[in-house]
Amino acid sequence: MLILNAQSISKSFGATSLFRDISFTVDEGDRIGLIGPNGSGKSTLLKILADQLEPDSGEVAARKFTRLSYVSQDSEYASGDTVRSVIQEALKRTGVPESEWEARLRETLGRAGFDNFDTEAITFSGGWRKRLAIVEALVQRPDVLLLDEPTNHLDLAGIEWLEGVLASSSFACVVISHDRYFLENVATQMAELNRAYPGGLLRVSGNYSEFLEMKQEFLAAQSRRHSWNMISHRDAFADLNEKAEAALQSVGLLGKAYELASNLSHGEQRNLEIGIALATEPKLLCLDEPTAGMSQAETNETMELVRRIGKNLTILIVEHDMAVVMGLCDRITVLHYGAILAEGTPQEIQQNPKVLEVYLKT
Repeated sequence: MLILNAQSISKSFGATSLFRDISFTVDEGDRIGLIGPNGSGKSTLLKILADQLEPDSGEVAARKFTRLSYVSQDSEYASGDTVRSVIQEALKRTGVPESEWEARLRETLGRAGFDNFDTEAITFSGGWRKRLAIVEALVQRPDVLLLDEPTNHLDLAGIEWLEGVLASSSFACVVISHDRYFLENVATQMAELNRAYPGGLLRVSGNYSEFLEMKQEFLAAQSRRHSWNMISHRDAFADLNEKAEAALQSVGLLGKAYELASNLSHGEQRNLEIGIALATEPKLLCLDEPTAGMSQAETNETMELVRRIGKNLTILIVEHDMAVVMGLCDRITVLHYGAILAEGTPQEIQQNPKVLEVYLKT
């Protein structure tokens, strides 16, 4: 059953993006080992799950009445904090009745190897401070325990104690660790936070060894997909190249395929624009003043081009040069001050008195 659900969460610090749109769930009984390259955002993700840090986007939802306990990498205590006071404060935060404090305190601390409960925490070695921090989390009887590098500073006996606690407990846990042997003995699922994966995360059911096997299979499959995509892209590029050559051939520019467009003449540049349009295989080609600014020789060449491509294509031309219109079009609409002055064949337009007066000046 789902306890913790993080969906599409992202986090950046300044211009540095740690991860984007990561989704991560924790179910009852999960023991998840969380790994990843340094700087990938493992500790940040754990803090977000622990409600110690807000994501930039996305949301984290916990099942109602879920108790979360979080142990950071650094276990520091103030002067005067004793083993007893640390655990009592944790019990108080959790709402445990004071009458139950002593029994729970002795039970949990005794199993963890503490015998003098009045020792100040700052006098302990790093390993024993880490044990105390873990006990502080355990005594709250969490539904989900979140541990960031819990084996740091622990000696072999401490690591074996923690392995036993996690293996025998009913709560779910998420553990960040670089200790592969610890993960081998503890994790029933592995998750690697890494931008190299689609979605930024690879999650596998199994311990660390099983994860490595599945990771290799995944990377091999990804490599095959990449190779297939490269072949597909190559074939797609070849297809595009053929279409480009055909379009250039149709406008008489194939011989200048590798010249800079800026070095072409004005007429050639206009014809190149027509070629670009033809490459999209249109049903209708709209040409806006196709011969504007051309010399008479360029105009003649463009008119011949339009006649040739117009055999298999419907073309709509906007043009001020009536000679061009008469030479290319089989149907003509003449506009004058925003209104239709005349419509018809070239012959009909040439004989229309209004057109003769306004445009043909006869």
